[in-house]
Amino acid sequence: MESFAIHARRGLEIGSTYASVLMVLNRFGLPLQVKLEEKGYQAIEVVSQYAPFIAKTSVFFMAIILALIYLHLFLSRRWMIDREISKAQVFFRYSTAAILAFTLTFKVFSPQYLIWLCPLIPLVRLQNERQTLKMWLVFLLACILTQVMIFNIWDLINLHLTFMGILIARNLLLWYMLYLLVFKAEDFKVAQGELVVFRNDRESKSVVDGR
Repeated sequence: MESFAIHARRGLEIGSTYASVLMVLNRFGLPLQVKLEEKGYQAIEVVSQYAPFIAKTSVFFMAIILALIYLHLFLSRRWMIDREISKAQVFFRYSTAAILAFTLTFKVFSPQYLIWLCPLIPLVRLQNERQTLKMWLVFLLACILTQVMIFNIWDLINLHLTFMGILIARNLLLWYMLYLLVFKAEDFKVAQGELVVFRNDRESKSVVDGR
């Protein structure tokens, strides 16, 4: 319970989506500061007149985004059942999407949260090899930008324009990755010597294995 109480008291962590929005608004005149919080937990948080309200209400935004992802799964279930779509692919895709959505909408976004996605990313397949490769590259680039931020954390704390831009770009890449996971996915099955690929746009094609 103490852990939940600590997280409930936390403000907007500097890596969160909400902090990115406040950084953009800062360029248009919104006062913004960064503080090192060490009372009960260690964190780097942004301070703004809107930060307390956003921190308290972020859980509702998270619930809405997760509900939309689960609703997408619910509405697609009959179509997937009719076409005998691989349950494993559905599990991998929606698990990855839900974890990513949680990470992007929580008020705290620590760099190590990306590690949660590493076991799942290689298992997800999208519409075609190009889309799948794009998703992998987007995730890899987001990880690289995260590492750049860690190496230059004091510049980010001082709200250096370059590193604010890197943080915003990292978060935008992850939101784009979430879009790919939900709307650009494929499911497949192997049966009778054929790889049958089913697309979310309800089109399908069969690729016969070297017969």
